[in-house]
Amino acid sequence: MAPTKEELVRLYLEERLSIRECAERLGLPSGSILKWFRVHAVPLRSKSDALQTRFDRDPKILESFLRRGERTRFRLGHKWSPEIEAKRAAAIRGYKHTDAWKAHHSKIHRGQRWTLEQRMRHWPKLRAARKIRPTSIERKFQGIVERYNLPYEYVGDLRCFIAGRCPDFIDRARHRVVEVFGRWWHDPQAGNPNYRVDNSEEATVEHFEKYGWTCIVIWEEMLADEPALLQKVV
Repeated sequence: MAPTKEELVRLYLEERLSIRECAERLGLPSGSILKWFRVHAVPLRSKSDALQTRFDRDPKILESFLRRGERTRFRLGHKWSPEIEAKRAAAIRGYKHTDAWKAHHSKIHRGQRWTLEQRMRHWPKLRAARKIRPTSIERKFQGIVERYNLPYEYVGDLRCFIAGRCPDFIDRARHRVVEVFGRWWHDPQAGNPNYRVDNSEEATVEHFEKYGWTCIVIWEEMLADEPALLQKVV
């Protein structure tokens, strides 16, 4: 049976029970009772308020926190004193990892690449967090697409993946991919110390064609010659 707002207010706000205790009293799972808090617009206590309620009900919990010294004051919402801040800053100032620590962690991460499953799980979160937008040269090509009503859709914001790689533009009907390349990131002669071979034109075309997509690479200087560009992408 669904709990009423009066029951939730009485148990949670007046009797100061925790959400888990409210769920036990009403015979509901603690996960589902949160839904009824939202439905009835019952305000939830802050973390510091909930912690203080635990202290008031069980002094032993307060004693265990007090034994941790100044860290307890921080957890209760109080800032470190200037003296403690200065002490902590002095303790870590100039600290550097040892060569052994660096060598150990370098060995752990060297050559590791995410699997396709890891990429697919992580990239939608990355897209939402970073609010990825087209680059300047991608915007130029997008303007050409709009002016000439070309059948290409921008998916470079991690909206679409083909075997773990995200193209810039796709034509779903004709199974075409358009990659807009800047020299700095994709030309091995540009001198970029972070250049990767799998970002080259040859590797990119090979990857998409392997999965049945025709890949057209547009270099940034080609955007200035629209007639030649249209012949390539139409």
